[in-house]
Amino acid sequence: MCVALLALFVALGGSAYAAKKISAKDIGTGAVGTRAVKNGSLAGTDIRGNSLGPATIAEQGLDTRKFKTVPTARVAGTVVKNAIGASELGNVTRRFGPAASVANGQVAKADVACAKGEVVVGGGGRWADSVPGVSLQSSYADTDAGWTAIGQNGSGAPRKLQAFAMCLAP
Repeated sequence: MCVALLALFVALGGSAYAAKKISAKDIGTGAVGTRAVKNGSLAGTDIRGNSLGPATIAEQGLDTRKFKTVPTARVAGTVVKNAIGASELGNVTRRFGPAASVANGQVAKADVACAKGEVVVGGGGRWADSVPGVSLQSSYADTDAGWTAIGQNGSGAPRKLQAFAMCLAP
């Protein structure tokens, strides 16, 4: 019995000694695998930047309810000087151009222009009805005050393509 107690104390004391004496320098690279790490025991600060390699974000993997709203423009924790706020930006109006008729099997373009004095800051294109076989091939600012959308119709019938522009009035 005395030998058994002595063996127990040595075993317990040895693991306590090892826990105090073993450091990260004593563990070889790759020696600790996923199974050895307890769930929830690592924080973001425990993982070196770019050490996990690239990863794909799973579909539905981001929950926008968990994103924080940033009240002012910030870069690396400091407020950006001369940032433009919504009140200083001016009015942005979405303008639609005339619908272009696109025959089946054809590619066509639709254009829209901002009003005089406005500047285009974005835009796009849309089909009057969303059916299989129609696609938006390209969408771009063609001038400082206009937008172009190019679409292809393979739906089997004529379809209408329309460009829109987001126009900023100073």
